[in-house]
Amino acid sequence: MINIHKTHSKSELIYLFKQLQIELDKSKSKNEIIKEVQGNLKMYKDIKYDDNDFEIKNVGDLIHHLENENKDGKIDTVEKEIVMNKAKKIIHFGKCEYNIEATQYNDIREIYSDCLYIHKYGFIPSVRRALKIHNDCIFKIGHVNPVLPKKVQREMAEKKKIKKINNYNCKITHGEFWISFD
Repeated sequence: MINIHKTHSKSELIYLFKQLQIELDKSKSKNEIIKEVQGNLKMYKDIKYDDNDFEIKNVGDLIHHLENENKDGKIDTVEKEIVMNKAKKIIHFGKCEYNIEATQYNDIREIYSDCLYIHKYGFIPSVRRALKIHNDCIFKIGHVNPVLPKKVQREMAEKKKIKKINNYNCKITHGEFWISFD
């Protein structure tokens, strides 16, 4: 009998099994989903673990993932407040057209230090925005990239694909037209 750790939310369980091509009923409660997973554990030996965001390659990895605490995209409220304040200060720096004197910072090293502190929280959109603003600054000390979970990378790639799809429409009209110039 597998004991699924309480930090796994209902939506995360549904997403995990969707990645493994197993559909779970969204209308069920979290406890019902857990019982369903526990009851069908023997069936999970035969599924394909090819490409998923959780790097699960077999049933052992799946059980290990479910029994342990889920830390992906998790941050406590105190830490999130600190990260968000640092990101807001960096975003303000960008809005002030990279003028340090118009911000609470004393020099560019402080901004770089804040970027290094927040870069591991790349699943937060404000952090990604703040780091992009920092990386666009010509005075920056070094380039800092956010750490992105595979789920976020996949979502961003899908959004980029949607934005690239262009529907070019051309409408041709025949007839007489009057054009006047004032």
